[in-house]
Amino acid sequence: MNLQSARAYLRLLGLIAFFATMPIYSPNIVPLFSALADSDLTGAFVWPFMIAVAAVSLVLSILPHSVLRVAFARYAPACVVVMYPFVTALFYLMMLGFLPSSMAVARLLGAISGALFVPCSIVLARTLSPCSLESALVVVCIAAGASALLNWFSTYLSAIPLAVLYILLLGSITVLFFSEPRKCSCDLSFPAESGGSFREIVPRFASVMAPALIGLSMFAFFMGVSRPNITENTSADVVGMMLAAVTLAPLCLFARRFPHPLQTFFHQMLLPLFAVIILAAFAVFEPLTGCAVRALLSIGIYYFFSVAALFAVAFAIAGSSGREFSPSLVLSMVMGCFSLSSVAGIAFGGCLQLSGSQTIFMPVVVVAIYCVFLVAYSIVAFWRNTSPSLNSEEDTVVLAGPTSIAARCESLSEKFALSPRESEIFSYLARGHAASFIAKTLIISESTVYTHTRNIYRKMGIGSREELLCLIERDE
Repeated sequence: MNLQSARAYLRLLGLIAFFATMPIYSPNIVPLFSALADSDLTGAFVWPFMIAVAAVSLVLSILPHSVLRVAFARYAPACVVVMYPFVTALFYLMMLGFLPSSMAVARLLGAISGALFVPCSIVLARTLSPCSLESALVVVCIAAGASALLNWFSTYLSAIPLAVLYILLLGSITVLFFSEPRKCSCDLSFPAESGGSFREIVPRFASVMAPALIGLSMFAFFMGVSRPNITENTSADVVGMMLAAVTLAPLCLFARRFPHPLQTFFHQMLLPLFAVIILAAFAVFEPLTGCAVRALLSIGIYYFFSVAALFAVAFAIAGSSGREFSPSLVLSMVMGCFSLSSVAGIAFGGCLQLSGSQTIFMPVVVVAIYCVFLVAYSIVAFWRNTSPSLNSEEDTVVLAGPTSIAARCESLSEKFALSPRESEIFSYLARGHAASFIAKTLIISESTVYTHTRNIYRKMGIGSREELLCLIERDE
């Protein structure tokens, strides 16, 4: 095994450990319940943790790059990736009774761990950049599936082996960081490619990231509202996550045959189809009150939301590599939405005091709401792509030239001194792709595609897509 392969395995191990131990995801806490020294410690840790995650996410998303650059000095990423596992390990040891229990200390550890969690996730995501959406989705599926398997396995462990397992996993997060020091130790707040004021960035960010953020938020809210068990040691969310991780990776291979970006395949085809199937299954089988039927319905609902959540996480990782938005903005917004939605779900579920039948019914209501959003989003996307007002010359798909188009694009990019991003967009334009296709493929906004297109035209001294294609043909 060469050094590069060893580093790849270490990166994967670190990501699995990060998924399997982050306190923001409730199945990671559940294995500890059977060995709890004090059940009140969980709430004392989790609530400050969630509040700290939300607060730090808000700060990191609105602070300008110049301030972040000062805040995250040269050695700050290393300190974050060392301190976050250490503080979280202290709490786990306290929960298992290996350290003296204290409500005040648990709250303090929760606040510190939550404050470190967001920058730690940003640092670790940098080990995957640059990363395409397909690659990010496969990596996320492996990490989430393995962590779900670890969650299930750890429910059968007693206190001592459970403590050893969690400490080893938390230590692996630090190993991941030091396996890629060049990627991780640099400034984790590197600026976005397209700047602008916060008011200008928000609409672009919403147009690109809204479907993923809403899907992840629905998953977090649903997980807080309802968490049914299939057996004493197996919960529906763990099984749903394992099934989602196993089935999504092969779906990526099928999606490559789909003549549209992967984002379109998931948000406009796969997720609406899954939502309709779950709602139909609930309408048909819910009247059958058998335990097996309810268990299958619960697994199906968790499977649906796990698919949406895994795609959202992969989308965030790939989006932080897209360079239109800084990683601090993308990942802090993802973590902030997840934590706030989890808090809302826990509070909502606690206030309702759901009965056995409502435990199934309420999540289905959440599925129905999300299904309505997906259908509306698909209709709007279809209307925008077919509207005559938007079907301008720049968006007309015209197949360009013979097979050596890639070499000609590279030659013209060098000749006219195009930037790396302009060269990338130029290659898509040369193959006849519309702005909406380019935006969804590169995970950037359409307005940014148009901006780069205008810059490409200006540098090349042309004024239309037709002139661009003619220029490519002359270069042959």
